[in-house]
Amino acid sequence: MKKPEALNQLLTELAEERLHSDVETIKTSKAIIYPDEAAMAADDGITLNAAECTLLFASEDTVDRLLDSGITGGAALALFDITISTEMKDVLERRFQTVDEG
Repeated sequence: MKKPEALNQLLTELAEERLHSDVETIKTSKAIIYPDEAAMAADDGITLNAAECTLLFASEDTVDRLLDSGITGGAALALFDITISTEMKDVLERRFQTVDEG
């Protein structure tokens, strides 16, 4: 699934803000956002690379801005090879329907 334009704009804004992030990633790190059950069933989600994950999961504010960019609270999130703090995991679990660490 293609990234929505609002999400691309948010990523550009966050990169320009040079935020501090405690998210730890490796070369193979990624996240997939499934906007709804149909996308999950079809395995057709929005894929975020390591750098994008570092920006979007930097703080509660950045996660809220992600959701404001058109990703609904009913979305599911799958994380792969990403290390986040317990506090940030709690934030993601409150904002997304499900959070799976693959």
